[in-house]
Amino acid sequence: SNKWVYVYYSPPLNTPVDDPATPAVNEGNAPVTSDDPTVWDKFKGYNQLSRFKFVEEPTPHLDLASEQQIIRVNVDRGICCHVAGKVQFDAKGNLYLITGDDTNAGGSDGYVPINESPTQGPGYDAQRSSANTNDLRGKVLRIKVKANGTYTSPTGNLFPEAQDLTDRTRPEIFLMGLRNPFRFDV
Repeated sequence: SNKWVYVYYSPPLNTPVDDPATPAVNEGNAPVTSDDPTVWDKFKGYNQLSRFKFVEEPTPHLDLASEQQIIRVNVDRGICCHVAGKVQFDAKGNLYLITGDDTNAGGSDGYVPINESPTQGPGYDAQRSSANTNDLRGKVLRIKVKANGTYTSPTGNLFPEAQDLTDRTRPEIFLMGLRNPFRFDV
């Protein structure tokens, strides 16, 4: 009724898409291992939850200039797996965003990837994402979007905004520790 359309997407950034200098050992061309931990910096990016106004005249379309950026979820591009998301609303108008944990199960025999090797790529350790209380990956996020596109976190999420751990937790987190929550119902 308010003509806002919510979109969770991967915006084009300056992250490499195909790096010929990197051996094709990974689908996204980021190296799997390296002695230089800065090699992965150029692959850091984010996914964006935004809303756009739906315009009906003269032809139906999204007004791209009306974008209100609501929340960014950091991701490590250049590696494989579990970076998608889904948006739903409940009857109280709370927005739920599910996010994948942005990790690759390769090398962990199909179990949750926890690889603390200093030479291992970031996409092989879920402790940085789904197990991290200060990261939005591998979570169900629950927020209440305001009329101006900002948001608050409703009561009942895992980490209230008013608690003393705000530098180590994100109040948007409703559920955490999820590997790849690609579908759900409210």
